[in-house]
Amino acid sequence: MIGEFFDLTELDAVDNVELTPTMAEKHPANPVLPLGAHGEFDAKRAGNWAGDIHWDPDARQYRSWYYASDLEGMSAIGYATSPDGVMWEKPRLGRHEYAGSRDNNIVFLAQHSQTSHFCLFVDPDAEPERRYQALGWSSQPGIEGMRNYPYYSADGIDWEVTSTPENAVAIGDTSSILLDHQETDPQRKIKVYTQHGVWFGPDLEHLQEAPQLAINPADGREQEIHFISVVPHNGRYVMLYDFQYVWPWPHREEPTGTRKRRKLTAGAYAGDCRLAVSDDGLTFRRVRPDCPVIPMGEWGEWDDELLVLGGGSIIPFDDRVVLFYTALAHFAKGFLSQTRYNKCEMGTATLPANAFTYLHSKDGISQSTATTAAVDAPRAGRLTLHASHLRPYRDWIEVEVVDAATGKVVPGYSREDCRHVAMPGTAVDVGWGDQATLPATGAGLKLRFYLWGKARLYSFATEG
Repeated sequence: MIGEFFDLTELDAVDNVELTPTMAEKHPANPVLPLGAHGEFDAKRAGNWAGDIHWDPDARQYRSWYYASDLEGMSAIGYATSPDGVMWEKPRLGRHEYAGSRDNNIVFLAQHSQTSHFCLFVDPDAEPERRYQALGWSSQPGIEGMRNYPYYSADGIDWEVTSTPENAVAIGDTSSILLDHQETDPQRKIKVYTQHGVWFGPDLEHLQEAPQLAINPADGREQEIHFISVVPHNGRYVMLYDFQYVWPWPHREEPTGTRKRRKLTAGAYAGDCRLAVSDDGLTFRRVRPDCPVIPMGEWGEWDDELLVLGGGSIIPFDDRVVLFYTALAHFAKGFLSQTRYNKCEMGTATLPANAFTYLHSKDGISQSTATTAAVDAPRAGRLTLHASHLRPYRDWIEVEVVDAATGKVVPGYSREDCRHVAMPGTAVDVGWGDQATLPATGAGLKLRFYLWGKARLYSFATEG
């Protein structure tokens, strides 16, 4: 069992404890996906905003279907691969014509449209010709208006539209698609996340809109949530969402509510990426909405004004979570700009595994405590902690074990018996005197954590 902390109200008791989302570490090579040269289809924009990224475990590489546009505003989906998410290669595919040539890496081009939102998932159990499944924002002959049409591919390169395009839905902007292996209801196996809503269904051909928004911008301080990205995580669902706000120029009218930015004639449309969590993947609650997970860059950096998520923004591995995001800078004139050259690029960042948040003392000096609800602990199993900012005699953690039925400390497992946890790590063993495991009683235990100084506790694990 892995125990994490997304809401202090889920704990049995707390004292002087604060919960904070972990800030991701941006890669020093950002931005990582290079723009095309002048005259190429991706000279102005290249990122996973309105596109997608997946890790291919067989090929041991990231594969990106990135949203691209040229200096004239024409858009398409480009294809690129990378072994590490930092160095990207754009293979020449020869599938679609641009500027009189097929010598490019365009993998999807919407019909009769300058918009090419394209998000996908990979289903290893599907028929070979439908292993890759996508929604592409496009039009089809004989059907009025734009819709999200299902597209299918055996390799992710050559795509065919559904044979029943009349059943496609007009969802609008699609941010990501989830093939949900945690879901027990087959009618909700597929979840499609839009700007801040969600659709679900057994497949892409039979989607229905959830009765409530996944996250409602009207409930928070943000003026718009542009895109969201969701991943299943240890029985829950973790979301990163765009927290976006308009900074009007001095003495201009300040917008209120949501989606007011289009009424401004001047100003900065700014935003970062923040954390939310859900038990069902449909409705989410914010986790410390005052704290970004991916912050805006410092003034003058490539991502100092607007950050936007997209497909593949959260990719978990055993030891880390890799994040991808697309960004604009203030010197590119921003999203509100009327100028033609507001370049848009992609960066990457990382979080440690099972460390979306951490507990810590409010003041960083005095002792704080957090007691869990009853945990599912195997009999005589090991207890390990994922902790950081530890230092002997200054910043450390102690754990005592409490009988959930009586509320009393289990003999031999008090704070005084606990060996100080003062060395950081992702799986630090906890022991009490000569005891290296939890009590043999197993279930019906609570864990009380004592945090000293600046110690950070991200998660704990019980192992047999």
